[in-house]
Amino acid sequence: PFFLLGIIYIVKSPFFLNNGKFLLALIFLAMLPSGFTYEEFSPHRSVWAFSIMSIISSFGIFWFFQVIQKIFSMPIRAGLMCIFVLLLIINFVYFIHIYTVNFPFEKSQSIHYPYKQVALFAWSKHDQFDHIIVDPVYGQSAPVKAVAVHYYLAYYGNYPPAKFQKDLKIEKSGMSFDKFIVREIDWSKDQNLRNTLIIASPWSIPTETIDKNKIIQRFDFYDGQPAFYAIKL
Repeated sequence: PFFLLGIIYIVKSPFFLNNGKFLLALIFLAMLPSGFTYEEFSPHRSVWAFSIMSIISSFGIFWFFQVIQKIFSMPIRAGLMCIFVLLLIINFVYFIHIYTVNFPFEKSQSIHYPYKQVALFAWSKHDQFDHIIVDPVYGQSAPVKAVAVHYYLAYYGNYPPAKFQKDLKIEKSGMSFDKFIVREIDWSKDQNLRNTLIIASPWSIPTETIDKNKIIQRFDFYDGQPAFYAIKL
């Protein structure tokens, strides 16, 4: 509600006659970087827009308290202030709970979990295989394609940045550096590979038909669903 009040305040205020329009226009301009990407929505590319929305909301809060100071007596204003502070505290506690408990549990894929564990495991097996193939496709309720898998592999393997930039090969099928290959799994062909470690999601492989002795590790989302299987060939 304060965001809407802020918009009304900016539109009505003579002081913001020109600057206010510019501020409102910035919101739409700030959405362009996210809109130009290939992802459906990219919140981290819209931080600018969220910041502007917070500024506008602050004007709404300012105007709200200006109005109640003119209309209500001191005791009522104090009561409204207490209610406002209480609502802020409740909202903050709710946010912390959602962000630290519900969101990781329900949307592990949105925080790229468990790619850290996948990367560390892959490096622990680095010397045992000729190639390590990592599947970028994963998801809890539906398959999505991760775009930063190669960065996790390089970062958690302490791979020198200069060497990584030099060694990274980008092709239509995927990316590769060192022994690592990041691409989608074609199990009908990949199952015939030898001395290769494949880390793939259940969306990409028929887990029910794979020899269980070949599955050497399972990685789960926070909610217990399988995210990846490590398969030795």
